[in-house]
Amino acid sequence: MGDKSFSQTQTVGYETTVEDVMRGIRADLPFLEESGGGVTLTGGEPLAQPEFAIELLRTCTIEGIHTALDTCGYAPNEVVEQSLPFTGIYLFDLKIADDKKHKQYTGMGNGLIFENLSLLSDAGKQIIIRIPLVEGITDTSCNIDSLKGIIGRTKGVSRIDLLPYHSLAKHKFSKQGKEYPLSEMENYPKYKAKAIALLFKGLAPVISIGG
Repeated sequence: MGDKSFSQTQTVGYETTVEDVMRGIRADLPFLEESGGGVTLTGGEPLAQPEFAIELLRTCTIEGIHTALDTCGYAPNEVVEQSLPFTGIYLFDLKIADDKKHKQYTGMGNGLIFENLSLLSDAGKQIIIRIPLVEGITDTSCNIDSLKGIIGRTKGVSRIDLLPYHSLAKHKFSKQGKEYPLSEMENYPKYKAKAIALLFKGLAPVISIGG
């Protein structure tokens, strides 16, 4: 069984350089200028490759291209600080407020994440908070109330995106030969997402479902 899983794994992605990526971005400049868009670094976690990510953000900024960074916030403080001059908007994931439960479900504590959120807030950056909704894990009344408290103390939050759970990530696990831990969980109910959206009213100018 193990050999079969291994044989089904696939290598996804390729090595590149900042200049290679910039060539593709520059080719799209007419579209970006017309739409008012820019470049968003997402992943995975872009700050897991800090030198590349920050150099790409820096180059975009120098060339007048708007930038955004989608991050879970789990990166050294100094790396986040280095990104500040070159990042227009941070899309910042918040999952679980309790440190022990956060470690249980993600494999890491959340202390560093909250430190970096405070860092962005103190720096006056524009922040979009993104909260995945997973039944019985992130959508509990205790967790929602705690996240509301954290967001309420954070300056610069322009939007809160609620991201209902779906099973689209399942194929990514199969490509890596891994078992998907939430294979039996159904997609998050829309009516619950709408009810939770009401609970965040007043904490940001925009509350969206689906991001």
